[in-house]
Amino acid sequence: KKGEKVEPLGVIRLTRVWVEPLDAITQKEVNLEGFPEMTPAQFVAMFCGHNGCQPDTEITVLAFDYVEDRR
Repeated sequence: KKGEKVEPLGVIRLTRVWVEPLDAITQKEVNLEGFPEMTPAQFVAMFCGHNGCQPDTEITVLAFDYVEDRR
């Protein structure tokens, strides 16, 4: 919230960055996004509803590894 102090949770290292259509998302990637109860189609519908985009919208995907956990 506005005015709150940001507390770092950790350090990450980007391992890969690429662009792909949103509707190319796999079940594994949906799980990694934190929505294991959703199918890829359900995730795409939710994402599009919240962000006002289309399923074939090209998105930038960031893959990363945790380097340090500060919690």
